[in-house]
Amino acid sequence: MATDSIALQAERLKDGLLWSKDTTASATAVLDSYVRHVGELDHLIQPVAQRVKALTAASEKIKAARAWADATLRYLDTTRLVEPTVQAGPRANLDEFVDAMQRLEKSIAFFEQNEGMVAAERAGAAARKLRLEGLQAAANDFWSHLCDYSTAPSAQRLAQQVFAETEDGQTLPPEADIDIPPQRVINRLTKLTALMFSAGEAGCFKTFVEARRSVLERTLTGLGTEYSSKDDYARLVWPVLEKKMQAWILAIRVLVRCAVVESRLAAGVFQGDYAEAAFGEVVAKSLQNVALFGEAIVHGRRAPEKVFGLLDCHENLDAMMPQLQDILEGTRCEEQLSTYRTLNRRMQEETRATFEEFEASVDRDSARHMVPDGTVHPLTAYSLSFLKRLFTYESSISVLFLGGQSNPDSPTSGASMRERSMAAAGDPALVRRMSAAIQRILDLLISNLSTKAKAYKSKALAALFMMNNLHYMVKTVESSEALTVLGEEWIELHKDQVEEYGEQYQQEAWGPLLSILQADVDDIARRDKAAVKERFRQVGVLLGAIE
Repeated sequence: MATDSIALQAERLKDGLLWSKDTTASATAVLDSYVRHVGELDHLIQPVAQRVKALTAASEKIKAARAWADATLRYLDTTRLVEPTVQAGPRANLDEFVDAMQRLEKSIAFFEQNEGMVAAERAGAAARKLRLEGLQAAANDFWSHLCDYSTAPSAQRLAQQVFAETEDGQTLPPEADIDIPPQRVINRLTKLTALMFSAGEAGCFKTFVEARRSVLERTLTGLGTEYSSKDDYARLVWPVLEKKMQAWILAIRVLVRCAVVESRLAAGVFQGDYAEAAFGEVVAKSLQNVALFGEAIVHGRRAPEKVFGLLDCHENLDAMMPQLQDILEGTRCEEQLSTYRTLNRRMQEETRATFEEFEASVDRDSARHMVPDGTVHPLTAYSLSFLKRLFTYESSISVLFLGGQSNPDSPTSGASMRERSMAAAGDPALVRRMSAAIQRILDLLISNLSTKAKAYKSKALAALFMMNNLHYMVKTVESSEALTVLGEEWIELHKDQVEEYGEQYQQEAWGPLLSILQADVDDIARRDKAAVKERFRQVGVLLGAIE
């Protein structure tokens, strides 16, 4: 029974396998037929696909040809279309002019790339000729608008502004009274510059430099900054040299203000390296000339009053150095900074040398002119006035007694000149140096006065002369805050000398008269009336001598 069941299942399995085999064979036959039909279809479609591909390629070429033809026609017609706008120039409408020039530039570039085209040569020549006319019109417009705002300002107005800044502490904008184009004109110049640069025309750079450099040079010349040679300045007398120093102070302040303006203007008109180069070309010569002018002043003939002029020059240059540094650092004129630093140092050195010359002049003054009544000698008045004026300068202490140097690590480093001077005045060592220098000059003055006093035939007049001069010195020292560094000891010592000379004057002037008046006149009268007359005559003579 079990065997029959297994046999039945085996029979069924065999029938299933046969059926599967038949089905697989049928499916394979169908697939083979499909593959065969697909191959035949592909064979039939292949020529059509190739044809479509060829037609597509031809269509693209036609489109490209039509686009090139349209562009060619457009470029060929560009010159005719933009000619009225270009010939009208930028004054008619700047934006339309710039757009027309840009279209013309593209047209020229197209013709240069297609030189083999028959019409390209003639059309390109016409376009280039029109571009040349347009660039000339742009250059003329650039020059015209630049010159309209390139007038040298009034030297008197600039001098008044500088005086207001130094005396009243006012801070005026750098462009005040300096002729520069307004922003709308600067924008116009910028567009014209970009247009000409894009066309390879850089003449506007030279035009800008020449125009602005001329303004700057004429401005400084109007202030009286003509420079000849150091030898010529060495022969100038003090009043003339003083005027030159005042002119130089005006020049350095105006130069810095103008440099600030020119830097902004160059950056507004040009871009990148061109802006820096234009600024350098405009200011370089003026920076050099003002520095040479200052150096010539330093080499001028030494006179005591030159100390004040040099201090003025030094203080003004010292005040301008931070602005100069901001303007020139990183530019082609940066080396001028070292020139002006050297000039500043030379001014300080010459100030100290001239001060030493003043000290020597006090000692060697040998004028024979004597004041007839024993009052204050001109040398005394001049020397004390010189010292009082000297210490009204903020930089005098730093320059004369600190060598013009400050400690960069000190708390006052970077402070104003007044703050540095006040801090220095509180330095005991510095006070001692100041006191020693002033005392040395006054000692030389007293010694010279003592020599001059010997020229008086009257000892009384000599004593009166010394008393008056010493009294003047003491009062001047007491009234001057700077001169009080001499100390109370010096003041008291010389007050005692004033009293001593006063007593000596009284003794020499009134002593003989008192001795006569104190004599026994009655005894003389009893002995000889002629002796009485003689005594009265002597009294008259002595009173006349006292007068």
